[in-house]
Amino acid sequence: MVSSPVTAGMFMMSCSKDLLVEAKSLWAALFEILETKKMSRANCIAHLCIPVVLVCLAIVAAAGWLTGRDDQLDNVLRFSQVSEEKPSPVSRLVLVIDVSRSLHITAPRYLSLTISGGQMRRNLEGFDFSSEKLKTMAAALAPTYVRFGGTMADYLHFDPDGVDSPDPEEESEELPQYFDSLFEGPLDQKKKNKLSNFTMSGERWDNLTRFCDEADWDIMWDFNLLYSRKGQWDPSYAKKFLKYNAARGVKIPSFQLGNEPNLYKRKYNINIGAHELADDFHILKDLIAEFPQYDVSGIYGPDPTNLDKHKSARNYLAKFLKDGGCEAVNEVSLHQWLDKLGLAAKNGVTHVFRQTFFGSNYALLTRELEPNPDFFLSVLYKRLVEGPVFHVVTAGMSPQLRLYAHCVRKGYYNYPDGALVVYYLNMAGTLSHVALDRYQNTVVDLFVFTPGDGDGLKSRKINMNGKLLAMKGAKMPKMKPLLHTGDIPVPPESYGFIVIPYAEVPLCKIYHRSA
Repeated sequence: MVSSPVTAGMFMMSCSKDLLVEAKSLWAALFEILETKKMSRANCIAHLCIPVVLVCLAIVAAAGWLTGRDDQLDNVLRFSQVSEEKPSPVSRLVLVIDVSRSLHITAPRYLSLTISGGQMRRNLEGFDFSSEKLKTMAAALAPTYVRFGGTMADYLHFDPDGVDSPDPEEESEELPQYFDSLFEGPLDQKKKNKLSNFTMSGERWDNLTRFCDEADWDIMWDFNLLYSRKGQWDPSYAKKFLKYNAARGVKIPSFQLGNEPNLYKRKYNINIGAHELADDFHILKDLIAEFPQYDVSGIYGPDPTNLDKHKSARNYLAKFLKDGGCEAVNEVSLHQWLDKLGLAAKNGVTHVFRQTFFGSNYALLTRELEPNPDFFLSVLYKRLVEGPVFHVVTAGMSPQLRLYAHCVRKGYYNYPDGALVVYYLNMAGTLSHVALDRYQNTVVDLFVFTPGDGDGLKSRKINMNGKLLAMKGAKMPKMKPLLHTGDIPVPPESYGFIVIPYAEVPLCKIYHRSA
């Protein structure tokens, strides 16, 4: 029921003096999972696409192992095993949730999406803007932000009156004259050619913005940080882009500048220091202020990566913030391997961006625009989870069973004020039972996901409550809950949502009535 290798997620946190402390607590939580002795380390296989064996709550697939060498895998971790733990007898867990206080608040757009620069480089091959099926699936993930960015965003040139560059596999572009001046040392010419600039036409961008508007997707645009760079960022291309969109009334509530800049030196022999980058973000901030339509749009950055692995990455972020970066951005965005949406929410992450919406091996939709299992999981997450995050008491719990608790998002299923949702991932190969403590005798709604065919955990099909989920033409399948009372059976190697409609949690009532 899992279709994808683990994918990097981008997430955002509020910019404050305590940011690095908050980030450090997140890394500590991740490492706590890594050091769990009962779970085997995943084998990282370079350049091989081994199917993942668990979808982990929509943001990343599988068992939560965050090990691996990014230089081997080109920033994609792939997992070949989950656990060597021997089967144990059926267990019973009494679930205790502290609903007296909220750890954090998750917004409706907490789970968001990306369309990569690489996909735009390939002219969004296979993306049929006229497909009613595609429009239906896109709308099912709303409301959301969609980030147009990534590595190739630093080579994208927008030309309103131009034509799209040919597919890089069909024809290689000439490098722009300024490009060689960016490199501080020898770089393989073949690699330079792969990084050549490409053009996106106004016509293609118009198609994209119309699609986003119809789907209720809010755009986050990642500007090209390397454009005509001579000591500092040249905003002329960005100004042309903003003028074009402002004239057409295109909504762009969020902007970024560059992608993983702390790796530029190692990957491209291009060096943009943290102080220099902070100045670049102030240039972007001043530019956006010139456009009344965008002067309230947010700026998010600087998008460093590998903060958990390298002190130099943490130092880069710290210097960026110290040298004025915090005054230029609304929130700090980071790239990092994440175990799950629940862990991120508990640690104050405001948005998690699912890489990617379509077209890659680990996308929500295949190249043929068919839904992978984690598409349906993402849809249900969007329908059920929002608002205050609560602490789940995990003492004595198997590390292979993960549970998280939130207030319910009311709208789609019309749940009453005060409703609570618990979502779980059971990585064990055995059945467990969960008792809901104070809600033990309450009727609950169950949404239980299991493999959709005999391929087990490698299945590309998924069942919910025993019924296969699949699109019916251009229509979404009905995802109705199963009513249940008493101990809740948690099947082996499954994940799901448990909604307690009449939990009457005071903090949830307050949130629901104020929303």
